Amino acid sequence: AFVRRLYPKLAASIDFLTRERDPDGKEIRHRSKAAAIKMLNEYRRLINSASEDLASLAEQVSDCDTAKHGGDLGWFAANYMQPEFEAAVLELEEGQLSGVVETASGVHLIQRTG
Repeated sequence: AFVRRLYPKLAASIDFLTRERDPDGKEIRHRSKAAAIKMLNEYRRLINSASEDLASLAEQVSDCDTAKHGGDLGWFAANYMQPEFEAAVLELEEGQLSGVVETASGVHLIQRTG
């Protein structure tokens, strides 16, 4: 029998892919991985100091389609996400914020809420 294992819901993920977009979603220029990591580290500092929350930042800056929902990824099954992303989620405690997570699609900042 096939059993689908679900992992906890993530409040948000800020994702920087290989490009920046303007407010209309059009590609405007490429962003280096180093620049994206620098930005995510600054966002992590702001979140940890309670100056910002991840959901608000995700809505403003994330390249992922989930940005319009504060980066909420919902529930997902085992092996659904990229391995590095999934491993980072499983290492987090509820409410904990990850460091920068690198995957084949870009760099990410993840917060677990459940």
